[in-house]
Amino acid sequence: MPITDELDKLQKEIDTAKKDAAIFEGRLQESMKRLKEDFGLESVEEATKEIGRLKTEIVSLEADVEKGITSLKENYQW
Repeated sequence: MPITDELDKLQKEIDTAKKDAAIFEGRLQESMKRLKEDFGLESVEEATKEIGRLKTEIVSLEADVEKGITSLKENYQW
């Protein structure tokens, strides 16, 4: 294969990679915008911390529900 053909092929690959990078950058910006608008979070780190907080809250709420169910079963016939 002549060198010019190889260079053309490489140029096409570079152009495709640049286009893909621009698309992914746009997606990232949109995701960060939604993160801020929907949840008031500025970064992925903040989102990760919020996820941890919410998981802890869910565990606590599940325990409260289980206690409530147990109490109901003890006080009322099912």
